[in-house]
Amino acid sequence: LLIFNIVKKEYKPNVSFIILLSIIFVANIFALLIFSNKEFQVHETTFTSAVTTESKIIYSFQFLGILLLFFLIFDFIPSIFKKYKLIYVVCFVAIVVAYFTIIYSLISDFDFYKNFIPKIINKENLNNYPDAYYPNKNSYSVILLMGLVGSLFIHNKYPKFYWYIVSGLLTFFILISFCKGVIFATILLMFGYLIYRFIITFKEHKLMNIISLISILSTFVILSVFFIVICVVDKEFYSYFSRLFFDGIPGSFYSRVEIWHNTFALLSQTNLYLGFGFHIYGDLLFQSLGMSSINNAIPSQFAHNVV
Repeated sequence: LLIFNIVKKEYKPNVSFIILLSIIFVANIFALLIFSNKEFQVHETTFTSAVTTESKIIYSFQFLGILLLFFLIFDFIPSIFKKYKLIYVVCFVAIVVAYFTIIYSLISDFDFYKNFIPKIINKENLNNYPDAYYPNKNSYSVILLMGLVGSLFIHNKYPKFYWYIVSGLLTFFILISFCKGVIFATILLMFGYLIYRFIITFKEHKLMNIISLISILSTFVILSVFFIVICVVDKEFYSYFSRLFFDGIPGSFYSRVEIWHNTFALLSQTNLYLGFGFHIYGDLLFQSLGMSSINNAIPSQFAHNVV
């Protein structure tokens, strides 16, 4: 598609953007060379970023792929949809990726969806949460959240009813991902957006907004009372619900504090502009957390790279 548009002379690459990405790529190569065998210290323990030549080549091509993706999203795709602003194109891409992720998850995580309601009814523990092709449910739910942000942003510009359906489905799949942080962010986002829309459209749609507000508040109150009644009548359900949503929160928080602490310790030992080179940061962070492989957990590999 890219070659076709260039041949037809309907697309002219942004040379300045290409030069910028090229500089970033070259900087990443330098970072890999500089920090590939350097020692770092965290908690008075020394870690090395020793990387084989083969790994350097693989990391470089991975990073090149990411830069090409940036180029397609921020230069090529907007040039095809010229009548739309870049921000709306990016939001649309986020929505498409989120829905593709959901469709993939419905296939790859079919057992979870099939057994979801029976397990909830029988108060059984849920396991193997949906993650589609991502390494964990957190990454999966963050992608859905990005799609939700994109759908709300477009709805604010083009307030059609079907955007509520798009946002509602994304919200539903976020909720059943059981990623606590993303669920909390989603609830804040949805309530904030509804309040914002209520304020800016009140004069134009006063009656409809009042009816909508009463409906939302009534639904919230009814569901809350229903939930409280169930918890009072069936104490096992309250225990099950608490275990489902709140177990592990303290430990999860403290483990993240350790990640943040180690991250700053690593950042203070590298070049502000070059970073570590793609992938090196993740390897070092895992070593500092006592993990031998980057497959044990996946924090953001983009943190403090040259991007």
